[in-house]
Amino acid sequence: MDERIFFTGGCGCECSPCRCCCHSNTAQVTVLRGTMGPIGPTGPQGPAGQTGPAGATGATGPQGPAGADGATGPTGATGATGADGTAATITVGTVTTGAPDTQATVTNTGTPAAAVFNFVIPQGATGPQGPAGADGATGATGATGTTGPQGPAGTNGATGATGTTGPQGPAGTNGATGATGATGPQGPAGADGVTGPTGATGATGATGTDGAAATVTVGTVTTGAPDTQATVTNTGTPAAAVFDFVIPQGATGATGATGATGATGPQGPAGADGATGATGPQGPAGTNGATGATGATGATGATGPQGPTGATGATGAYPAEALTAYSTPAAAVTSGQPLVFDRTATQLGTAITHADNSADVVIGEAGTYYVSYSGTAAPQTGATYPETNLITFTLNGTTLGGTAAQHTFTADGQTSAQSAAQLITVSDAPATLQVNASGGDFLYSNTTLNVIKVG
Repeated sequence: MDERIFFTGGCGCECSPCRCCCHSNTAQVTVLRGTMGPIGPTGPQGPAGQTGPAGATGATGPQGPAGADGATGPTGATGATGADGTAATITVGTVTTGAPDTQATVTNTGTPAAAVFNFVIPQGATGPQGPAGADGATGATGATGTTGPQGPAGTNGATGATGTTGPQGPAGTNGATGATGATGPQGPAGADGVTGPTGATGATGATGTDGAAATVTVGTVTTGAPDTQATVTNTGTPAAAVFDFVIPQGATGATGATGATGATGPQGPAGADGATGATGPQGPAGTNGATGATGATGATGATGPQGPTGATGATGAYPAEALTAYSTPAAAVTSGQPLVFDRTATQLGTAITHADNSADVVIGEAGTYYVSYSGTAAPQTGATYPETNLITFTLNGTTLGGTAAQHTFTADGQTSAQSAAQLITVSDAPATLQVNASGGDFLYSNTTLNVIKVG
């Protein structure tokens, strides 16, 4: 049963009982009862109501996953060109002649970018004794012999005519060879020329681009006269150095003993005694003996001052690369095996490396390297004499020709200080450098190996 209530106002309209549409003081309430009819179709949607006030902000939700990377932005503009690097230089500092059988050394007294190499090159060993010198010149003629005793006086007779002068007595035997004259004094060194005035400094040129890396090559190697100064001359340029070496020969051996004096010729037969006459005048002085041998040549005068160094060309940066390895206690090495170096004393750069207690020095960059070795060798107990020791350098197992240290032992207890130096070229890097011993089993102590990259 459906029940509906209508409220009729004084105006005659029907309103819902909850709403008053009229203001009449009269009203009528009608209650209808009956069966509910079917629901009518939904009416059209009414207009949207006014927007309600904003609700409170909800709690922040969890962060979502990161989005995909955006596309790469365009390449930025090229930065300004940096300033040119400082040019490196290589110059020869001092060149000193060391004692025979000492270690050759090269020391950089400058900086990696302005290298100044000081060389100490050992003099060669003293040569063997020369052959005996020629017989000395004939000495001066000896003095005339004394007059024989006067005979007894004869009876006085008529005064005879004056007798002729008797013949000159025979020449005396040759005197001993005179001593060689003292060496003449060394001549004075020539005066230095007057240095011209320095020209005005030119305007500074524009900064150049980086130069090519400096190079060092070996030019000529000449044997100098004994007791002269070892020299290293750069016949190239500061950027492409060519070192010419002059290494003095060992001192000349001692002069051989003077040859024996030739035998005196037989004396001629004595003439028959003449009548005793007045004593003759003293005979003339004998002829002068031959001139003595010329004294040795005086020492060479002092070398004049070095001329001013030319202007250095621009050179790219060239960092120093060097390594020194050593071993102090005596170590036994079998013939044909390399020497082991206990420690690495110095390492500059990364091109040359050595692991402690290893025989290998690894060269990691192609170039020219100066290699020098020094040490003391001694025969082991039970050696058979004579026994010859030989030290050589090897690169990748191949013996390098041109340099070796050698000594022959003849008895127990002998030792030999040895040294060897050489410039080597490494074309394919890395390469392994070793110091190899041969000729027998020996003890080696106080060994040092230096490797310096010079080009």
